Amino acid sequence: MRAISVCKRHVTAALIMMALAAGAVRADSLPDPTRPDYMSRTARAPAVTPGWRVTAIIISPSRRFAQINGQTVKPGERVDGATVLEITPYAVKLRGRHGVFTAYLLAGDVKRPITEPHGT
Repeated sequence: MRAISVCKRHVTAALIMMALAAGAVRADSLPDPTRPDYMSRTARAPAVTPGWRVTAIIISPSRRFAQINGQTVKPGERVDGATVLEITPYAVKLRGRHGVFTAYLLAGDVKRPITEPHGT
């Protein structure tokens, strides 16, 4: 009788450990609701535009700047032969020799998105 009781405890402990492990795996796959769509695991990452590196984007109510290939620019200015058309929180739209294209601030480059305080 004692052997059966010990065996049941081991089986119960093993089942509990497997259930906990399964829960941990599912928790890793939950999406972060605050993360932009293009940065999530399920969404496709934006294509890297060869030769164009956006390292910073600064947006305030009165102005927008981006650092592209080491040069700070605003909409309408030129960088490396292309004109900056639009600056968004995570990308810069440019017009170059081969048409309009988008250079993205890569996910690894996003340190801390800045939000504006309410009421200013």
